[in-house]
Amino acid sequence: MGVMMQLSDAATTFMNREGLTPWFDLTPAQEQAFASYGPIEAQRATIAARLLSRDKSALVPTLAQLRFVDELSQAMGLPPLEADALDEIRKAVSGCNAAILDEALLSPSIKSMINMVVPRMASATTEFIDVPLGAILGTLRDNFTEEGDTWRTAAAERLYNNWSRFVFDYFESEIRDQGFPGEGGLYDLRLRSVAGAVTCENGYHRLTGAVAWLAAKHGDDAVLRKAKVSIVPYHKSLVERLIALRDEFGCVKVLRNSISTYLRVDRGRRVKIFEVHDGEVVLKEDWHPWSPKSWLPSKPTLIDAQWQAFPDGIIDAWAKRSWLERGAE
Repeated sequence: MGVMMQLSDAATTFMNREGLTPWFDLTPAQEQAFASYGPIEAQRATIAARLLSRDKSALVPTLAQLRFVDELSQAMGLPPLEADALDEIRKAVSGCNAAILDEALLSPSIKSMINMVVPRMASATTEFIDVPLGAILGTLRDNFTEEGDTWRTAAAERLYNNWSRFVFDYFESEIRDQGFPGEGGLYDLRLRSVAGAVTCENGYHRLTGAVAWLAAKHGDDAVLRKAKVSIVPYHKSLVERLIALRDEFGCVKVLRNSISTYLRVDRGRRVKIFEVHDGEVVLKEDWHPWSPKSWLPSKPTLIDAQWQAFPDGIIDAWAKRSWLERGAE
């Protein structure tokens, strides 16, 4: 009999002898896997014993299950579950050269740029879908990451929770509605996609850990399997126009006020300004020093406004959005 099975049997015997009854709920996956193991009390005891022995057949546990197993370990005079997952994540990241780890995370301040392609009163649908790590642009969470952070620096400097190694099973599994088996994991992980640009609605700590771990272990082509994603409708023609303008001119700039949204592209001293309305892009100004307008008392007012560069990361994600069309449930 292997050590794992011996420890599992010892835990079951101890619980029966001491009247230590597991009190936790099962996950849907566990309910299905252990349905034939008798009444719910027997199912809970089996799962607790297997978790204590680090048997992966217990499946991804909940935080409540891990807390009970810690109590069981203490009662049996065993060491608690090792809370060293963050050290393992940081070690894996430090020795990995996956390009995605060094991509700059988008600042929360650019959230409105993603939303500019979303129709008014748009209603999202929720799907479980494989999400490429490269499509995830950041957490967009205020007071979590700082300007210039990457997934590598976020994993090294922004995570602080005590996580056991069970989080790796979570990261590698189909995420779906699973609870997170670690501290700081309230509610399920929820992502949001606008034309393939993915951000986080809930679970930014675990998302950072997941991206860092999966990239370190599986490289730039890794995916977050069957993640819960809110798929937001978008103006396809506007997305395509933004991609085309960036590819032609190298950079697109944005100006937004309470009334209108404008786009700007430059080539040398020539400036084109477009107005965006309900997904339609209309040329508003085509100005250059040798045009008739150059003889006006001043250039068009909008040219000297405070324009903001549209992040390449968003446009790149939009250009690679074909993954949205496959793998959804």
